[in-house]
Amino acid sequence: DLTLQQQPTTGPAPRRLIVSHVMNARDNRARPARVSWPALAERLTRFDVRGDIVDRIHRDHRAIDHVLESGAWREPSTWLENRVWDLQEKREGTDAEVLEAVRQQLYGEAKRRRKAEQRAWIPARFRGERRARAEVLDVQLVVLDHDDGHPIEEEIERWRGHACMVHTSWSHTVGHPKFRVVLPLVKPVPARLWPRVFQHLQARTSGRIDPQTKNADRIFFLPAVPREDTPRFAKVFDGD
Repeated sequence: DLTLQQQPTTGPAPRRLIVSHVMNARDNRARPARVSWPALAERLTRFDVRGDIVDRIHRDHRAIDHVLESGAWREPSTWLENRVWDLQEKREGTDAEVLEAVRQQLYGEAKRRRKAEQRAWIPARFRGERRARAEVLDVQLVVLDHDDGHPIEEEIERWRGHACMVHTSWSHTVGHPKFRVVLPLVKPVPARLWPRVFQHLQARTSGRIDPQTKNADRIFFLPAVPREDTPRFAKVFDGD
């Protein structure tokens, strides 16, 4: 059974949660942290402003543009030049079409690589500090990742009556909402049962949660925005 907490977040929490945090997506050390639900929910309402990541993405784009426009990739000697050579070899079309497709692919890779530099957390407890799926003991909270653009209000209404918090994610826009719903559990879900619980959550949300977040060791970036004026939303909701 999936038993979600229905206690108001302003009251005493029924138990302490044990979550893990990592410095970035490449960090394989899962550092445990014992925290109350109110404290965790409050932290997730605060957004880091990461203009530094945007600056690095722009710098990467300029490097990509230089390699493509200078023709340096035709006699590759760097990682990026070799990457361009490999990608263009696999594509068909005119030179201009191929190079533009390569440009867009490399732009996307640069954005994902830089986004992975953000701090992250894992709603799970591990046997030790090695971040690996086989090392997960149990999942302590439910995190539902929504990126299909449907309204945030639909999920707030879906989970009305349950203690939860909602916050937008990095790529959120007013026209295409992207957000997460975080719900505390009355008791942890053992790792071996998590796949069944995730299937239940998919059914309960009409298949609207990102299937790539199904693993028990999945990391989630802490709330962050590219700029100070970036639209964002975060709110904690009490249960009945």
